[in-house]
Amino acid sequence: MNIKTCFVILFLLKGASSFGQEIDTVRLFFGINESQLSDDNQHKLDAFGKWLKYYPRIHIIGYADFLGDNPKNFLLSVNRAETAKAYIFCLSKYPLITTEGKGTVSALKKDLKYGEPMSRRIDIIMKTRQGIKIPRLPPTVGERQVPEPPPIDEKTFNNKINRLTTLHPGSSILLQELNFPPGRHFLNPASDYYIKLLLAYLKKNNKLYFEIRGHICCDYNHPDAFDIDTREYGLSLSRAKFIYDYLAKNGIVKKRMHYTGVGSSKPEVYPEATEYDRAVNRRVEILIVDNK
Repeated sequence: MNIKTCFVILFLLKGASSFGQEIDTVRLFFGINESQLSDDNQHKLDAFGKWLKYYPRIHIIGYADFLGDNPKNFLLSVNRAETAKAYIFCLSKYPLITTEGKGTVSALKKDLKYGEPMSRRIDIIMKTRQGIKIPRLPPTVGERQVPEPPPIDEKTFNNKINRLTTLHPGSSILLQELNFPPGRHFLNPASDYYIKLLLAYLKKNNKLYFEIRGHICCDYNHPDAFDIDTREYGLSLSRAKFIYDYLAKNGIVKKRMHYTGVGSSKPEVYPEATEYDRAVNRRVEILIVDNK
């Protein structure tokens, strides 16, 4: 599973002091059997490249998940660390970089078909000299910013969902206003308003039967993505089910609804050149089953 995406996940852990040193750890993730840096991981390294001069010592530790045998996984973990080392050398002449591979990370659950994404990673541990004060890294360093959603326009959204009663069975509309954070199946806070409008409309039009389809961005190698919240594969399905559960809990009869996940098989924007493109693809769709 290519988790650049997705998966994509970066932790900037502003560290504890140790012997007068300040330590930062950056964590980057890889797809199955991959050791090359994804575009997203390169972006993350580029983002804090100008701060590398404050870190004269960097140690990179590579890991692998339980897929594959131990010798292969050890080599894979080493290659991941060495690839990051080579890239950082291109960014800055300042740090002394050492690497090591840890091989397979023990997993509590080994029945996941696509392994353990959190174990396919490198930890980049950066240490300052004693007494050196480094600037506080901006909170956005290493992260692609999700663009702010457009201002809430109740009339425009209502005009869109009003079309549902005019659609023939098998037709659908995209609800990009119901949008999700990367790797998660809970709605962005800005989407709460829209889902309440949808709920009110569906209550008023109680003869509408429909299917909720969840979508993901970014990963075109596997049928679905890893859900950080459930720690299982099936992110697009989880997104559809979240909408289904919300509607059912708030008065929509369950027999009127289905839900399914279609992964990244039907992107609204392709290729995904920007974070805005990826945000647009993290959405749900309402498909009409019957409107008699």
